[in-house]
Amino acid sequence: MTIDPRLLAKMRALCADVYDDDGEDPRLMARRRERRGADDKRARQLCGQIGRALALALAGRTAPPFTGVGVAAVRPGADPSHVEVELTHPTPSPAVVAALIAQRGWLRAEAAAAIHRKRVPELVITVTHAGEGSR
Repeated sequence: MTIDPRLLAKMRALCADVYDDDGEDPRLMARRRERRGADDKRARQLCGQIGRALALALAGRTAPPFTGVGVAAVRPGADPSHVEVELTHPTPSPAVVAALIAQRGWLRAEAAAAIHRKRVPELVITVTHAGEGSR
């Protein structure tokens, strides 16, 4: 929001510092804060749903790259179209990590079956050692 220079000069005469939110209705500011919290709640809820779906999908697979794989954490990504998924593996060799990352499409399809959204977020997968836990 840009402030009229004449109004800005009047405001500076009345106070020492002028901030971006000066002159705004405090009720509107509180509503924006409440909405931001609701978005965080929805993102956490989505991450929880994806985490549970991936944990169930990975538990059902017994092929060698999936043996012992677990979901350590699911966090919102940089934007709403991405979700960071941290998987744990007992021996995360480069070949195992590449095999798990190659299965990103299958994991995304499993997540899509569990959530009810028009667009399923892209999964950004990292693999850590099972003993390390989440960072």
